[in-house]
Amino acid sequence: MQAGIAYHPVRISGATSAAKVSRQIRNMLELIKEGMGSKTMVTELRALEDRHAELSAEMATAGTPELMPVLHPNLPANYRRRIERLERAMEYGATIYVRKCVNQDEKL
Repeated sequence: MQAGIAYHPVRISGATSAAKVSRQIRNMLELIKEGMGSKTMVTELRALEDRHAELSAEMATAGTPELMPVLHPNLPANYRRRIERLERAMEYGATIYVRKCVNQDEKL
């Protein structure tokens, strides 16, 4: 990891699925508690619990998520500005202007 660069973990798609399955399990349990349960619901609940266990196992074996750099929100605008300056310099063929651009970029 480079100093000064912010990183965040890449979200595992299984985490989103696991959260969705957990919500479904909680909702079914609430319905069963309210007396609206049936044998079909119990079967579905068991299937959801099995799926949740599978997703949890997948996430556990996936290990640590890969860290990705967080890009500065102004990066495209800064890049575009630098390219425009370079194009102007090439257009006019002014080596002094090129040096000025390079020196400004080193200070940024």
